Amino acid sequence: MKNYNTETDGRIDFYQRLGYQGNQHEENCNVDYSQSTDGVINGVLFEHKPIINSSYSPLNKVLGQAIKYLSKKRINGVDVPDTIVLVSQNDETAYHFRSENYFNEIHQFYNSSASYDNDFTLNTGEFETIKFEDEKGIDRIKELIIESSYIKINVDVYNIISLARRFYKNNHSSQKNDLLNEIRKPNFFKFINPYTKAIDDNSEFGYIMDKLNDDMLQQEIGAYYTPVQYAEKSLKFIRDAIKNRPQGNDYVIIDRCAGTGNLEEKMTDEELSHCILNTYEYFEWLELRRQYVDRVRYVVPQTDKTYIKGEGVIEEGDALTREFYNDSYIQEIVSNKNITIIVFENPPYFSGSRNASALVVNTASGEGGKKRSLKSKKRSWVYERMQENGISTVAIENTVRQFIWSAYSDYLRQNGDCLIIYSPVAYFKGYHIQNKMPRLKFDKGFGFNRKHFHASSALISCIKWNFDESYDSVIKEQKEFPLELIDINKQLQLEHIVDVDEVIIKKVYTSPTYYFKNKNQTNAFACLSNNGQAPKVGLGCLYSIAKKTERNDEIYLNDKNFYFMLPIYIAQLAFDRTKWYHDDNTLRSADRKDDYKKSQELLKRSLIFTCLYRNNHCATEKDKDGNLIKNELCFDTNTIASNKLQDLEKMSMLDNEDKKVLSRWEKVLRLAKATPEYKANYKYGLRQIMNELDTYEEVPKGIYFEKKFKNVDLHNNIGELNKEIKQYYEKYIESLLFEYELIK
Repeated sequence: MKNYNTETDGRIDFYQRLGYQGNQHEENCNVDYSQSTDGVINGVLFEHKPIINSSYSPLNKVLGQAIKYLSKKRINGVDVPDTIVLVSQNDETAYHFRSENYFNEIHQFYNSSASYDNDFTLNTGEFETIKFEDEKGIDRIKELIIESSYIKINVDVYNIISLARRFYKNNHSSQKNDLLNEIRKPNFFKFINPYTKAIDDNSEFGYIMDKLNDDMLQQEIGAYYTPVQYAEKSLKFIRDAIKNRPQGNDYVIIDRCAGTGNLEEKMTDEELSHCILNTYEYFEWLELRRQYVDRVRYVVPQTDKTYIKGEGVIEEGDALTREFYNDSYIQEIVSNKNITIIVFENPPYFSGSRNASALVVNTASGEGGKKRSLKSKKRSWVYERMQENGISTVAIENTVRQFIWSAYSDYLRQNGDCLIIYSPVAYFKGYHIQNKMPRLKFDKGFGFNRKHFHASSALISCIKWNFDESYDSVIKEQKEFPLELIDINKQLQLEHIVDVDEVIIKKVYTSPTYYFKNKNQTNAFACLSNNGQAPKVGLGCLYSIAKKTERNDEIYLNDKNFYFMLPIYIAQLAFDRTKWYHDDNTLRSADRKDDYKKSQELLKRSLIFTCLYRNNHCATEKDKDGNLIKNELCFDTNTIASNKLQDLEKMSMLDNEDKKVLSRWEKVLRLAKATPEYKANYKYGLRQIMNELDTYEEVPKGIYFEKKFKNVDLHNNIGELNKEIKQYYEKYIESLLFEYELIK
């Protein structure tokens, strides 16, 4: 009778007697411990216990644990050993089972780890008992190792993703059709049964097959989600919250938008054991369960019974429903004041109509432009409650804000609870939903570069908000929020920004609608439309009165007001800024009302910029009655704008930078007037010159066509003017827009 100090000691000694190095901390270890097993050699799975058939480790439960390990191997696309050997270390007894006798059990998906819920019914005639206190028993086990192989398993929804990953990894040039052919007539996979069912939208994994693009799986699944470097950095906030929880409290980490579990990837086993994870999308759910079901406290959905074919979602995983919140296990957590709740999420981002179908960017960070269609997307339970609480429809429609409000209202209950959230900053900068969550207090935050989420460069925030019973966000309103800026370099390492440590996010209070009051069309020559609070790229919101729409968001420019409205127009525009942390954290504002009118420099430069900007849509054109309306917002001769410019020149208000871009314009206009397409009765701005006078013909070049411009000099000068006017904006206008809080 042996008496090992630990199960690990018994394992190492056992494998040494078989002729293997079983210490997994040694470099020459040749026992496979993957998937958390007690060891696999060839086609034999070993499961060790100090004593089997004790009250603590009855034979059927130990077998159940081994079978669950085999199930996990199958789901992970790993060949499944055909032999099970259960090792009772101290009485030197082994129990040999054939995996094929438990084929159905191996093909189940288990919600708990191998150590739990593992009662299995045994047929005593189905196993062999081996005493290995002498060499005869050891030789018999060696024999099993030599004779062992793997059982052929079935392909289904639970292992197709892992099999696909394995296939693409070893067959780099393969396409999805190659994978389909492989599972029908296995060649690469030696130990799968041929898949004989139909594969279409109605088949058991028809929806998944649409996802199995080799370019996606040759990366790791999840590559379109939160970069692991950022996920790991944000764990600082998690560990802060764990450390500062009330003394004696347990804690849970709730992620209702876990996707495939990227945020959790770098958590310790201890931290994972406190996690409740949920995802809505079927494909993500399969991956989430595969990776985490036996490592975390709870996974939602528990089953795929509410899977909606054609939409690719599991209804039970919709975290904004009353049914989700009323889950018995979640209610048990929420109602227990001895548990600190940490909500840690990168929520989904819905954009589109309120009640009809919507496009969904998978996370708040706008990652990858990866979208899916949700049919019949209805107002959620959370949506309706936010309306009842007086939150505007515009603020509610973005589901990021629904998740944030729900986290506060449904899960945060006491000091120590907190919300750690990835999101654009608009939810507190412009929509002020924090004011509807009075106990939610800003603690600290990071500013990350959205580029690394497979999206365009811009700022995405990760902020830790604490529940503080003594705080009132209305009475003690915080107006500025510092974010520590962190990028990822080419070596895939985190780095701080060299020229700035942090960016300050400032709240916006007054909508730019304040400026859109003039509905009088008398003597109007242009229209300006109000296109929302966020500046936009390439916006055509300034256009001739000939194209008036008479929408509610449209006002009219005349010779009395146009000069003061041009900074308002420019504030609507967004440009490719050189610093990523200036993008997506800027909103239009009227917080300083009409103060900007005191800045003669801003007014002058706005006039010059507007009249030389390619996306000023004003043009000489006919209205609906056939009347020719000339363009007054350009620097052609004798227009309202050019006359205003002459007044400024007479007052010696034009500096060298103004004269530089104006000189370029004069050259463009002179060349434009020399073209055969020029019309003497028109007044031309840059956009109309580009569209009508900078003509070209397409000439063959190989298999393609290229543009051959008829007036190369004109075309080149237009290009130079576009560059110069962009630099003019960056050097002389943008800082003034910020100073007068037309943008902030």
